[in-house]
This record gives sequence, C-alpha cells and structure tokens, in this order.
Amino acid sequence: MPQLILVRHGIAEDPAPGQADADRALTRRGRDRVSAVAGTLATLLGPVDRLVSSRLLRARQTADLLAEALSPSERAEFPGLAPQGAPREVYTWLNGEPAVETTMLVGHEPQMNLLLGLALTGETVGLARFRKAGVAVVEFPGIPEPGAGRLEAFLPPAVSAG
Repeated sequence: MPQLILVRHGIAEDPAPGQADADRALTRRGRDRVSAVAGTLATLLGPVDRLVSSRLLRARQTADLLAEALSPSERAEFPGLAPQGAPREVYTWLNGEPAVETTMLVGHEPQMNLLLGLALTGETVGLARFRKAGVAVVEFPGIPEPGAGRLEAFLPPAVSAG
C-alpha cells in the first residue's frame, strides 16, 4: 500500500532585518532534532522512494538531513509545498508522477496540516498541530487520493527524535 509521509521542516532561525522568509536556515537545534527524527524514521520505515521538499531553504535543509538517513531513490522540489501552496495541487502533481511505494513531503504549516486533513477527509481542513520536525504517516489503498488515506502514525518530534 502506498505511503505518504508528511514532515514539517525543523526549527529555523528568526528572520534577520531585510532577510527574505525563503532564506531562513535551520538552527543548530533544528538540525540536531531533524537528524534524530531521521534516524528514528530510518529504523521505522527504511528507505523512501521519493523525497520532495518545498523550495524554501529550511525545508531543503530538512530534506537534506532526512535524505542522509533515508536514502531516497529520487529527490525533487515542488513549489506547491510552500506555506501558501494549494493542497489539492500537491495531490494532482503526485499522481502525475510515476507511482512509487513511499513518498515523503517536507514542507511548512499550515500546508502539512491541510495535506493531512485532505488525505484523511477529502477536505482541506486542519486536523492536527504539526510541530517543527513533526511527522505524519498516511497509508492509501491505491494511488494517493484525497479522502482515501488512513493515518498510520502521527509523531511529534519529542517522540520521533527518541
């Protein structure tokens, strides 16, 4: 059964004066937490087939740390994973790609929460609070379609970081 793993980026630095939000990097604590979460996910899930992140620096850095532990076969960036992205657009894009067993998406709030709500209910509703480096694992009986998902795990970083 196909799995969709949703991960919110790690703790990022506060914006410096004049710094674009897209350029905010992970803090040392953020990198450490994501690395710990990545190790736990590698133990629980093994390798992932596809790892996709938002184009914002903190999400790309989170994806880099996850990739070190999870050895994805494929890496990509997708602009629809930005905080203002349209969740349905993410599912449309995913289903236009070749089918894989495990896809991990790394993004932001409220996008991760809305993607989870859409997976489980078919509606763009928030169902849970994604903390930074939080993870949700959703399983689908076939292709990932809104409303067809079943929540397998919801791991706040305190749990998944061990």
